[in-house]
Amino acid sequence: MTHLRTNANKEIEIKQIYNLLKKRLWIIILFSALTTTGGYMYHQSIQPEPIYDSTSRIMISESSGYMNTLRVFITEPPVMQAVIDELGLSMSPQALSTRIHVDNISDSQIVMITAQAGSPEMAASIANTTAEQYQEVVASTLGFTDVEQLSAAVANPNQLPINPMSNNLIYAAAVFGIFTAIGLIFLLDSIDNRVRYRREVEKLLQVPVIGDVSKMTRRTMQKTTKEHRKADALRGETVGESTKG
Repeated sequence: MTHLRTNANKEIEIKQIYNLLKKRLWIIILFSALTTTGGYMYHQSIQPEPIYDSTSRIMISESSGYMNTLRVFITEPPVMQAVIDELGLSMSPQALSTRIHVDNISDSQIVMITAQAGSPEMAASIANTTAEQYQEVVASTLGFTDVEQLSAAVANPNQLPINPMSNNLIYAAAVFGIFTAIGLIFLLDSIDNRVRYRREVEKLLQVPVIGDVSKMTRRTMQKTTKEHRKADALRGETVGESTKG
């Protein structure tokens, strides 16, 4: 018996919570809309500049320990300065070297020169120019001429940036708004001292409630009045028919 009563109480509490949230659903919608809009605007303000990459491949025909020196030399200031002068870039050789990555393919003589820039076209241009200027600078500086470009970098207009921005901030702002609104609804309900439910009356008066009166509004009163008038009219017609009979 106690178990059944507990389940009934839980169902009543869940129903009350549902009705409370439904009654003040506009608060949830308002808060979630405000926080989502704020999250979107902040997301747009901190969105970084898109970065694209492109790769050019060269082959360095060197099998001795000199290979590592030749590979590292690609991002050295003489080569970077030659690329800057060729493309008319407004940056230092050190800044340009941070945008270029050099890797070997499985410890082979093939070297990949990957450049990063704000557009696919600029990334491809930097990668190809680096490969070209490297051949000239390494020949004039180190006297090494066995460098051959295997494939040039190609700009893809449909290429996606390598640093896509996540939308998690917007989703988090929307969830934050919903939970904040729910918390505010419960807070407003807790400071409301009005007695609205039968259980509150029974707890307050320590007596069982025999019955309750439904809430009367102008619409329900007008509807009740029309029903009464209709019933009176029907009764009048019935009495009139009985008298005639």
